[in-house]
Amino acid sequence: LNKGEHAAGLNIGGHLFDYQGLTIPAPLSSVYYGYGFDSGSTFFAGLHLTSLVFGNFQTDMGFVINLLNQKQWLPGLSVSPAVNFVLNPKWGDVRMWPQLDANVYWQYGKQHHYFYLGVSNWFELTKLRAHSQEIDDRWFINPQIGHVFRIKTYDIGLELKFLAPSHENTYAFVPYRSITGDYGANGLYFYITKRF
Repeated sequence: LNKGEHAAGLNIGGHLFDYQGLTIPAPLSSVYYGYGFDSGSTFFAGLHLTSLVFGNFQTDMGFVINLLNQKQWLPGLSVSPAVNFVLNPKWGDVRMWPQLDANVYWQYGKQHHYFYLGVSNWFELTKLRAHSQEIDDRWFINPQIGHVFRIKTYDIGLELKFLAPSHENTYAFVPYRSITGDYGANGLYFYITKRF
């Protein structure tokens, strides 16, 4: 965002899984807000609506920092340090996951539509997952690719993620779908943002 610019939006989508023979994205949703501190850094915060339905308060917040501007066909580079936080008031359970994303991007056209690809890194801090199972992995690498159409003051985006592609998914309760077969899951996300 430009300096002093605000944005608000809605994100819908999630990991792909099998539902009665159809591959569909998980119906996850969140609303978010962003503010441009200057032309190179934007603060953002989101609230996960689907988590609220299940009694969890889940939020994420962080920054998008532009490190390199695009030069003709050489891509720009941005990083996004963030924190994801979940609280279940009923059980008093609190979880936090640091996240660090990096993306290269190419803008084109008068509206500055853009295509990007990158990687999202999630870091697990807790020792146990559900049912007191030990967590072996601390770092989850999630490659991503997406496109954003900018139409006047709106951004409309679609993103495909490759969630934990190095982790076997055959033992999971959820029947994940992945182009890598028995590893990871693919995620499909749609979002719309209004800049003001």
